[in-house]
Amino acid sequence: VRRWVVHVTTDQSEHASLSKRALLQESNKLCSFFGNDVLSFFLPQILAFLNERKDWELRLALLEHLVVVCQNIGRAATEEYVWPCVEIGLVDANERVAHGALFCLSKLVELGLVSSRPVLMQTLKYGVLLLHPSPDIRDAAIDTFVIICDCMGAPDCDVYVIPQLRPF
Repeated sequence: VRRWVVHVTTDQSEHASLSKRALLQESNKLCSFFGNDVLSFFLPQILAFLNERKDWELRLALLEHLVVVCQNIGRAATEEYVWPCVEIGLVDANERVAHGALFCLSKLVELGLVSSRPVLMQTLKYGVLLLHPSPDIRDAAIDTFVIICDCMGAPDCDVYVIPQLRPF
């Protein structure tokens, strides 16, 4: 199975995207199969999909299925390895990918997989998404910041989040 995963994830042929997206759809089963090797083997293989600059659908599929993988690797690994990749998605040129990154971030915060104050505070630099021309991205950004405030609690939200978002 390892060789098959490596073959699929490193395939650069013209139609490789379809098999990579199919692999992502089965990420929960693959995480169960790989067990403790998810962090050292499976996660690095799929995070490389963010490098597919010409294939926004693959980048979006990764962000849609990343939460399942994060549930298997836990909070510490999610904050260290996955959060920087979600940040890349937040500034993606394709609006659908940016929207997917916001949705992924919302789910990670909601599930407690991104909950440390320093990481949550880093998200505030994306307050500019509240002014994005796309109403879908603006709405997703609002939803994300509401979830972050819920996670942090009212006093911390009033002290840390609201002042950062006030300019927007």
